Amino acid sequence: MRKCLSLIALLVGCLSAFAQTKSYSGKVTDQQGAAVPFVTIQVKGTKAATSADGEGNFTIKARPGATLVISGAGFVAKQVDVSDGPMTIQVTRKESNLAEVVITGALGVQRQSREVGYSTAKIAGSSVNQAAPISAINGMTGKVSGLQINTVNNGLFAPTRVTLRGNRSLTGNNQPLYVVDGAIFYNDISTLNPDDIADITVLKGSSASAVYGSDASNGVIIITTKKGSRGKAVINFSSS
Repeated sequence: MRKCLSLIALLVGCLSAFAQTKSYSGKVTDQQGAAVPFVTIQVKGTKAATSADGEGNFTIKARPGATLVISGAGFVAKQVDVSDGPMTIQVTRKESNLAEVVITGALGVQRQSREVGYSTAKIAGSSVNQAAPISAINGMTGKVSGLQINTVNNGLFAPTRVTLRGNRSLTGNNQPLYVVDGAIFYNDISTLNPDDIADITVLKGSSASAVYGSDASNGVIIITTKKGSRGKAVINFSSS
């Protein structure tokens, strides 16, 4: 009889503990309101944990008054108390202290400037468009040492002649090779909209661009264009 009463008491205790556990749901976002996928949500002081899905949504079981710890790569860990109804938890991205990198000739592989054995220069797209140039190449004038830019004629959208560290041939082509988003660009570079440029990397000398073959013996100008990003839509307007 005593054993039966003890078993019943244990069963009632387990049911009571289980009844105190509830399911809580929510969504994890960043400071711009964009969903943060695949972060870890753990009940503080327990082993109960789950991961957010691709849209930042999650569901976890916890006792009322429990504290959730949200953590993920690139984000500052945050603690919040559970609450009834869908929760929206905003996390903060960690500040990055990475050194500046350059895109090398090795199929877009990035390296720190001190790790490459040749001279490089990088120009931000905002610097190229600072004076509203008629072409991206004209916007590079005076911004890279050893880069000489000459306008061929005085017409509208006149072509330009570009040389890096002087001429190497009296009769051949002395202009550098242009690479746009990883592909060799053989068209007139002046047709590229300067406002579409994210940054430009200049690789000086033939040793900087061995992967592109003899066409790159005069150096390489690597152009990276802007791409879409997650978050709220932004519209920029300018005229000149």
